[in-house]
Amino acid sequence: MAATKKRPASVAGRRMAEWQRTVEKQVRRGVERGMDLLPATTQKSIRRLTTRVERMRRDLEKRGEKLVKEARKRVERFAADLRKRIEGTVIPVSERIDTTMRREVTRLRKRVRELEHELRSHAKA
Repeated sequence: MAATKKRPASVAGRRMAEWQRTVEKQVRRGVERGMDLLPATTQKSIRRLTTRVERMRRDLEKRGEKLVKEARKRVERFAADLRKRIEGTVIPVSERIDTTMRREVTRLRKRVRELEHELRSHAKA
């Protein structure tokens, strides 16, 4: 992944970023001066160790990215499976309810017609 530079939004943000770069530069110089004081074999060992640690950090970073990617895939598969299960269960139930409701509405309409007929016949009598 390529590192992108973000522009600080404010003057204080720019000063903070500038201060951070200055401090990092000074720390780097201090480490280099300290390394110069050590014997050559120790310097070599420290550089090897630093290289190994950096490689491990990159490997762990890659593993983390893979884990996140795999977790997203699993969640998407789970959501799709859950959606299918719900549709498989809810749709038939809703169709049965619709059918039952239609029958009930038809029965109630018939009853209303009968009552209207009785009312008309009582009104005529």
